[in-house]
Amino acid sequence: MKTGAQKFFKLKTERVGSETNTLTKRTFARPYLDSISKKIASGEIKKIHITGVCGKATSSLAGLFAEEGYEVSGSDTGCYPPASDLIERLSIKFYEGFSEDNVKDKDLTIVANMFGPDSNPEVSYVRENNLPQLSMSEAIAEFFIKDKTSIVICGTHGKTTTTGLCAHVFLNAGRNPGFLVGGVAVPTSNGITETSFSAGIKDKAQDGSSTPALPESKHFIIEGDEYDTAYFDKSPKFLHYKPKVAVVTSLEFDHADIYSDFDEYKKSFVFLAEEVANSTEGGLLVLNGDSKEVRELSKHTQADVLYYGFDDTNDIKAKDVVVDDKGQTFTLVYKGEEMGTLQVKLFGKYNLANTLAVIAVSLHQGLSFDEIKNGLATFSGMKRRQEIRAVVNGITVIDDFAHHPTAVRETLGGIREHFPNNRIFAIFEPRSNTSRKKMFEQDYGNAFSKVDGLVLSMPELRHNDNPADFIDGNVVVETATRVGSNSALNKDFYAICVKNGHEAIEKIAAKAVPGDVLVIMSNGSFDGIHEKLIAVLEALARG
Repeated sequence: MKTGAQKFFKLKTERVGSETNTLTKRTFARPYLDSISKKIASGEIKKIHITGVCGKATSSLAGLFAEEGYEVSGSDTGCYPPASDLIERLSIKFYEGFSEDNVKDKDLTIVANMFGPDSNPEVSYVRENNLPQLSMSEAIAEFFIKDKTSIVICGTHGKTTTTGLCAHVFLNAGRNPGFLVGGVAVPTSNGITETSFSAGIKDKAQDGSSTPALPESKHFIIEGDEYDTAYFDKSPKFLHYKPKVAVVTSLEFDHADIYSDFDEYKKSFVFLAEEVANSTEGGLLVLNGDSKEVRELSKHTQADVLYYGFDDTNDIKAKDVVVDDKGQTFTLVYKGEEMGTLQVKLFGKYNLANTLAVIAVSLHQGLSFDEIKNGLATFSGMKRRQEIRAVVNGITVIDDFAHHPTAVRETLGGIREHFPNNRIFAIFEPRSNTSRKKMFEQDYGNAFSKVDGLVLSMPELRHNDNPADFIDGNVVVETATRVGSNSALNKDFYAICVKNGHEAIEKIAAKAVPGDVLVIMSNGSFDGIHEKLIAVLEALARG
């Protein structure tokens, strides 16, 4: 039986036909995978190098290898927190820049998906000399998932928060899961200090104390990215994670640089649904039943299906929802039966939906209602997801990763629920390959209807940008002004397009007064705008 990745490759190659090249080809007959598996089992692999180690996922992967005792090194161009802090803390050997000398004495090289043999000397050397290499996804599957129950959280929106919450609930319940999350959890009130990863291998009392040893992990919880895997594998990463349980939170067109259209994008999730059916007995597909596109995935699996959401047709629902300054309280309904009241510190209807997905997974894997209740109540959220960075002179600065139009709209809606009587200003950078596309101009303009102003910082054209397909910031601002003036608390909607983060700071610092909420939104560092803006506000407060 063909895997989902093999089927996806067939689809892609049929689309491109004679134009297929080394960047679209996937050679699935990779006999050395078996060879590498045998080397892992025998302990022959000791030195592992990661080409492109400073990404969110790859730096966490380096941490997983270090946690299991491997000698880990990595290379990249420019390394900044939090990746640089992690690499330093774990004493991972870091090479600034790429060189074939970095990989010559290594037992295995992990290749990040943005590099190929034509652009990277390390990748070229490994390929030319037929040295062992794996993609990040293959490495995770071979070294860490293995025969564990793999819980894969997928979807266009909400993956990181849902994965972080799921890992926290399992940790809080003493299940000691392995996990890899595309973000870092905010430290929690019950003393659990979480990071973005764990191998789940703790088999002795911690810190030499009398604390009972943690059990060997039976689960691996991972954020399932639909982006491509490697230069030799253009299938989605999540198809490699051996999903026993898969969650799909949402489906909207994204990654326009990878997928030709929404149909192709959805097809990758169809293969995911089929992949769950190929797992061992007891597979489960957890679907957002309020989404027609997501619900349709049930047609493509033999696995059990649980629907979650707010519609009455769902298996797992929330009713009697109460929102206050502490979060959201609700009554859980499971297959028509009220199970009790739960509370979560997250805001926004979409985050409540994410919470229902975690509950579905947790119940399926044998966690009790009380274990789930305690886990939800102690989760403080993920960094860069509605994260309050500072309150300066009564001005609240929030950092959020949202960049897709829907994510921007829903995030700002959740913040409006939390701050119903405050002026809210969005400072937004459309940085991702998808968010820079002209097709989203109107959607972005409509996404700011719940706030009182917008400062849009337009990025410069990249070498691979098509100017004709590039977003026009003035169109976004014009639409946002028209929509916002009709719906915002402050009818005098403020919107402006600026060139960079420095100019954005100037404009918003001059506009903000005590009581205002400033929401910075970008999937990148945004020129360090968060710290710089806070510093400017502090200076203004001092006079």
